[in-house]
Amino acid sequence: MARTLYLTESEKQIGLKHMLKDEMFNGISYNLLGGTFVYLIAVYFNAGSFALGYISSVLYIAGAILPLVPKMFNNKNIIKVQSHAWLIRGLVSFLYIGLIFLDRKYAITFLLIIYTLFSIFRVIGIALNDFTVKSLSTSSNLGRIVGNINMAYQSSAIIVCCLAAVYLDIVKLPGIMAIVILQVIGAILNTFSANEIAKIPGRRTINYRKGQGLFIIFKQSMENEIRRRRLILRWISSALVVGFGMVVPFLKIYVGLNNSSILFYTAACGVSSLLAGLVNKQLSDRLGSKPICLISSIIFLMFLIAWAISPLSLNVTYFFLLGVFSNFFLLISYFSVFRLISAVIPDKDAISFNSMNNFAIAILAFLTGIINGFLANIEILQFIPATKFFNNYSFMFIFLVILNLVFILYSARLKEVGAYSSSQTAKILLSRHGIQAISKIERLDYTFDPYKRRLLLFSLGTNTNTLATSQLKTILATPFSIDKKEIVRSLAIRPRKALLPSLIKLAENNDESTQIEAIVALGSYNNNEMAIKALTNLLHSCWGSVRSVASKSLSIISNDNSLLPIITELSLKSAHIDEEIDYLIAKKNLDNEGLFFENFFVSVSQRRGSTYRQTRYAVLASFLHIGSPVLSNMYGRINLGDYSSIITDFLTDAQDVDIIFSNYDEILKAFLEYDYTSLKEFSLELLNSCKDFKDTRMSHIRNGLLKVNDFDLSDFDLQDMVALFYFSYSLANNSK
Repeated sequence: MARTLYLTESEKQIGLKHMLKDEMFNGISYNLLGGTFVYLIAVYFNAGSFALGYISSVLYIAGAILPLVPKMFNNKNIIKVQSHAWLIRGLVSFLYIGLIFLDRKYAITFLLIIYTLFSIFRVIGIALNDFTVKSLSTSSNLGRIVGNINMAYQSSAIIVCCLAAVYLDIVKLPGIMAIVILQVIGAILNTFSANEIAKIPGRRTINYRKGQGLFIIFKQSMENEIRRRRLILRWISSALVVGFGMVVPFLKIYVGLNNSSILFYTAACGVSSLLAGLVNKQLSDRLGSKPICLISSIIFLMFLIAWAISPLSLNVTYFFLLGVFSNFFLLISYFSVFRLISAVIPDKDAISFNSMNNFAIAILAFLTGIINGFLANIEILQFIPATKFFNNYSFMFIFLVILNLVFILYSARLKEVGAYSSSQTAKILLSRHGIQAISKIERLDYTFDPYKRRLLLFSLGTNTNTLATSQLKTILATPFSIDKKEIVRSLAIRPRKALLPSLIKLAENNDESTQIEAIVALGSYNNNEMAIKALTNLLHSCWGSVRSVASKSLSIISNDNSLLPIITELSLKSAHIDEEIDYLIAKKNLDNEGLFFENFFVSVSQRRGSTYRQTRYAVLASFLHIGSPVLSNMYGRINLGDYSSIITDFLTDAQDVDIIFSNYDEILKAFLEYDYTSLKEFSLELLNSCKDFKDTRMSHIRNGLLKVNDFDLSDFDLQDMVALFYFSYSLANNSK
């Protein structure tokens, strides 16, 4: 079968597997080839602030090459171009070996050239990678996939940074040789990463359309309000990441961390990045990116202010932890923006769009790097010498504060369909129930054991947080789900007003698979007018089971005994014993006097089967709690062929009533010989011996039992005679 340009679900799964492996190798190789190690080399060669600012931004400045990508690689397969760009990135990195042999005055220039080439090929791969991520995901799982990719990347990055820190602490090689050896290892592992990219399925090609150049797409994107706001957020968040990268040289030069400590700091930031990815993975698909973006950027603003006013006299641990926590909240907003951008990448001109996006990032990153380098050279202490606050990079951090404020303003005005408001999100994240709801919803995606899943659903059903409510509404709206019935059942135990409209909709739908369970659950909404109205309407349903269950639920939440006539009439039409039980419960709840007991033998006149009558009599006995022996157990032993012994046991226990004590042998003989006439006479004698009762309902049972005189005994069988005598004895035993 011919395939379209879009990947099948199985191809997406294969692609994700190779992408996660790619990110694992990439987490090792990039952290050995770029970022922290480049800073350490630059500081070793006494690079100035402008060089350090360039290093922090060159990864984005290299995006200036992207306008040429659509033309250069027109009609080339996206995956092949991406894997080749990644491969060349690694080959370029072998040039780091040359740093060992260069003098200091040439080494900085050579380092910047290598890192620029590295960044150019990296940015080509990244521009294509954004589209690859979109092609492997859907709108409902994009946040989760971005989170999983980040986890794979950061997990390996954390490990390699820790191992590298230990390695640098142990291995004492001259100059920068120890670092260069690590970079060679990174270049080798980069080849494995490129190989995994090449295995990702992909039929898309880079298509350059004349008239759809960078500036045309930029203009079109700026005219589209939704796309414009998301792009601006992406550009600002990238600038913030570039600017915050200057923390590494700050910690090295001014705080005084050695190389190993810097690598441990990088590893700690990797952990915070991993956690940021986990948070984004669990929250963004459910709550939306906008509220996560806004809340995390506000918190990041507070940390930036702390950076700006923190003097160098503070403890090293303070700066270490400040950097880790700042990185955490910065990356939460960064990942959220990435999800927003991925959602609006056009299928047509996707590469041109990404090229335009990264080109704009390159310009802003270049400006940010230059500004950071300039501000890092201006000490605020020259202007405010008497203060105990501020540090050498305070002006730079103040610039980031201003940049972050702009980001917050744009985040607040962002429009995202289906996203929670910031206040709703805050309530979820600051609530114990909200955190529990997030955890349980996430676990549901990976729990397949029926028992564990049932427990999770029940717990979610009792969680009152708005996120849990929203998730439950979504499941209840599906026509079929393995979880739906469990959720409806949980509402019968813990009703939720917010879900009442959904429950009524299920109850009123005759084609709904959970209709009966929904009607039962409505019986938990005590004195609720909406529930009462819905159940009253269901008394006229075309289905007998619906009418009976509605009667029972209605009797639980309403004290309106004017419903008794219609329920009594409906009960006469019950087709199955389940319906009769429901009607009996309804009448018990609404008929406080117990008038319905007077129709004691109605099942005889209806010529119901023996099991039907046994069940009906046992239910009536359960309403009165008239003690031992229990009628239901008697029927059970009779059904097992233990008739003579159970009758003997029953009559032996029943000798506390004088009539049975005096006529024990005759009554036992009548039972054993199925002498219904004698049993009837003994029963009437018991009934005539008692007229006053502690429970007024018993007088109506007595009236119902006395109607035996209106029947021909040939209509009775053993079930009826056992019930007649049992209830007669019980009334005699409970009379005043």
